Amino acid sequence: MSKVRREITRKLRILQHAEETGDVSKTCRYFGVGRSSFYRWQTAYRKHGDAGLVNRPPIPKWHANRTPVEIEEKVLHLRSKHHLGPMRIVWYLARYHGIKISDATVSRMLKRNGVNRLPRGTRLRKVHMGRPGGWTGEGCFLTRRPRRLGLHCILDTWLFHVPLNVLDEMAAKDPNVIRYISQILLLNSDMLVHVVHDLQIPQAERRIAAILWRTAFHGNQAVPLSQEEIGAMSNTSRKQVNAALRKFAELGWLTASYRQVTVENAAALNAFAKEED
Repeated sequence: MSKVRREITRKLRILQHAEETGDVSKTCRYFGVGRSSFYRWQTAYRKHGDAGLVNRPPIPKWHANRTPVEIEEKVLHLRSKHHLGPMRIVWYLARYHGIKISDATVSRMLKRNGVNRLPRGTRLRKVHMGRPGGWTGEGCFLTRRPRRLGLHCILDTWLFHVPLNVLDEMAAKDPNVIRYISQILLLNSDMLVHVVHDLQIPQAERRIAAILWRTAFHGNQAVPLSQEEIGAMSNTSRKQVNAALRKFAELGWLTASYRQVTVENAAALNAFAKEED
């Protein structure tokens, strides 16, 4: 006897026992089955006979409420092309495509397609929030080597690109261009010194305050930063970041919501970061 036939025979015996005794509860207790299962089998048997007692796959291959294929394709493109995480993908789709989707859904898509982990060497680590009007990549003009830092936009951004050959033409016409580019390089080097200095602040709360103060360069708007990313930028744990955000919010210095921060009082954060015991 096949496994399918044995299962049908077992269910028929249970249904017949209930019919003979006239007591469904007693039958369910005797055979160790739930009443909901019994009535489901009974209804299926009345409609389809023995075929209705065959076990069906518990989950269909495609859910009626599963995310449309075109949205899943956009998610996979953003992951493979730009190496965005689930929350960044959610933010990007909502802002530029008007698509509302949860980060949990995105995470399931990535896992289902085997791209929930980024390839080695592609994971981004934030170290600084750039200022509006800032320059980057100017070192390539002076050293003729590829830039070492990457740019990752988390807000609406206008990028003005000056090709290397154009800079060469400008410098050929006016040698002062080299001096101007060198000054920009020095300004960015000075900024990196401040970043390193902030990481050397002994108190975790003040390191976090210094990082959050730099996000105020973007004005009074929500900046999509998770606790994990703030912790990476300030060399603190998520628990320390969570406690600091709660404290700063109670003081009215910022507003924190799910994976985003809005600085309300940048001066207070800066003063707190520079305090000394």
